[in-house]
Amino acid sequence: MKIIALCLFPIILFTTFTSCQPVKIFEKSGGIQLTCVLPDNSAETFKLTENIIRQRLSAIIKDNINIYNSSGKMVIQIPGLYQDDLERIKFLCCSQGKMDFWETYDINEIVPYLNQINDTLYKLFLHHQLDIVKTGLQPEEITDSVARHLLFRLLYLPVIETEAGTEFRKGHCLGNALLSDTTVLNYLFKIPEISRLLPFDLQLLWTSYSKQYHEEEYIEMIATKTNYSHRSLINENSVINVKTFELKWGGYSIEMEFNPEATEIWKRMTSNNTGKSIAIAIDGRVNTYPWVVQQITNGRSQISGNYTKEQADNFCILLKNKALPASLTVDQSEIIKR
Repeated sequence: MKIIALCLFPIILFTTFTSCQPVKIFEKSGGIQLTCVLPDNSAETFKLTENIIRQRLSAIIKDNINIYNSSGKMVIQIPGLYQDDLERIKFLCCSQGKMDFWETYDINEIVPYLNQINDTLYKLFLHHQLDIVKTGLQPEEITDSVARHLLFRLLYLPVIETEAGTEFRKGHCLGNALLSDTTVLNYLFKIPEISRLLPFDLQLLWTSYSKQYHEEEYIEMIATKTNYSHRSLINENSVINVKTFELKWGGYSIEMEFNPEATEIWKRMTSNNTGKSIAIAIDGRVNTYPWVVQQITNGRSQISGNYTKEQADNFCILLKNKALPASLTVDQSEIIKR
């Protein structure tokens, strides 16, 4: 909301906000109240973010909602929804909604670099140039044996047994890691001595979902290809139509139709990547990675993630509206009861 002086005085536009009195929207019924932090607190960004959130929520809520500024934070009040709706509301209000299509590397193209990285980490350890605390280990736990295989202690490469022996499973997945180890791996790959070893166009992304194995949560690391601009040629602005549909074997998928420019790019992209995967990421996390069987000329694509109806609908809502300037962070969530 823009704060301006009354018209009796010269008009002044402020770039920051002061607290304002919220509308008493919960008088007749309770609801959900989110207090969110915006990375950019300018008046222009606040108003744009507010408008996009209102558009998103209008797809599932007919009642009026109230959005106002409170000491630089965005407060979102939604009547008539309660605990069961909280996670969905957080997703729709706080997700940036950016979508990117990326070509992928095969693991066999990247393994030599991973071996170099593992060796370099060991050298950094020997020269006391590795921040042990950020590795998630205590100093007494870092034995010489652990340090020699630090990367592969955290990232489990996908291997299969064949008649010829042990091989890496063909595809874009570099490996699986414990959900709790992703922060450590992110740190290791950003170390200057490590990042300079990787191809300039290699972009490592995590999947948006985890899988449980022996009561532990694991997540996949995907090897995608980027470019000098780090912007995908097909993104959320390329979509002109999106809808959900139910899969025969259960779950829901999302079908997208591209604009003419993106249709031509998609045609070239699928032609150049037949027999490979293309990763589809939302907000920097890979949601799916369809295997390209042949060139696609009709300007359509699917996101198949065995979603529930609500999850698929949520993604459609994001893609039907503009992306937020940036993701929001929930500072506080409340269930108001009446």
